[in-house]
Amino acid sequence: MEVNMVSGTSCSAPAFSGFVTLLNNIRLAKGKTLGFLNPLLYSHPEAFEDITEGDNDVNGDGYGWQCTPGWDPVTGLGTPNMGRLMEIVKAME
Repeated sequence: MEVNMVSGTSCSAPAFSGFVTLLNNIRLAKGKTLGFLNPLLYSHPEAFEDITEGDNDVNGDGYGWQCTPGWDPVTGLGTPNMGRLMEIVKAME
């Protein structure tokens, strides 16, 4: 078996969609769905890890985004903590 390193949205998008499916399954067990996801995500910043070190300068030429405390590109939220998100969704009415 050959193992290769991969990165980027081609990996993160399918992974996050799988997370959302698992979260929606928790809701479906209660006869409900998540619905529009943004209000849930943005009202629970504690369910995300703030990435504060590193960058995406893949070419080593000084271009790219530097990680900074309190803000992450694309969503501004950070990396999802699936355990915390599951707890939040389980507690929803």
